Amino acid sequence: IGGFLGLLIGGGVIFLLGSLEGTFKTKEDIRNALKQREVLLLAELPIMSVEETDEELVPVVLSAESPCMEILEKFRSNLRRIGGRKVKVVLITSTGSLEGKTTSAYNLGIASARAGKRTLIIETDLRSQSRCESLNVNLDADANVEPLRYYGSSECIRLVPDIENLYIVPSPGPLRQSAAVLESSELRRLMEDARERFDLVILDTNPLGLSNDALLIHPYSDGMIMVTRPNYTQANILGEAIDELV
Repeated sequence: IGGFLGLLIGGGVIFLLGSLEGTFKTKEDIRNALKQREVLLLAELPIMSVEETDEELVPVVLSAESPCMEILEKFRSNLRRIGGRKVKVVLITSTGSLEGKTTSAYNLGIASARAGKRTLIIETDLRSQSRCESLNVNLDADANVEPLRYYGSSECIRLVPDIENLYIVPSPGPLRQSAAVLESSELRRLMEDARERFDLVILDTNPLGLSNDALLIHPYSDGMIMVTRPNYTQANILGEAIDELV
């Protein structure tokens, strides 16, 4: 089970299940840590599995009849209730890898689209390869050759075929010079255009503990969501991240 911490407009946390020394062992440990810092817990997300054998796929809820859909809708509506209309672009990150940030980003996007909101997921974790195949979207094979030209074209915005109202900009990564792309005028124009055209824009970015990329892209957003996972998230690193963001 997981949860979402609202630090809007400053930031937030979602946690999922999962093992390391110095990590939170249970969801209760995370709840207590957040409560001590007076951080609001918004919702809890279940652990989801991928039916296909490809371990590279992100577990997503494509069926509107899935029992997980109700939980994801609660997550979406709580985000809207607390953030209000002023929260239109949200950034999703984590303190480390394997904590569920992309799973959270994809499924929040699906819940938003199912609610009739025109939704765009932008994969801004340029140090990793795109996971867009999980949404049945194929990445342009030449995207990482000329990433600035890729972001400068409207064709980088791809329609998700199985979910009405959902779009995605796949990451052209892995890129060595990710910071140069994140600070480029091409990406800035994409962000400005996305804010005008979509009801909700979700930025899935690199973990805070691995690089400063999330901080570079943060000015484009109205709030930050930080994903954590028991037995994966280290307590001291999460505490430091929250203290810096508040």
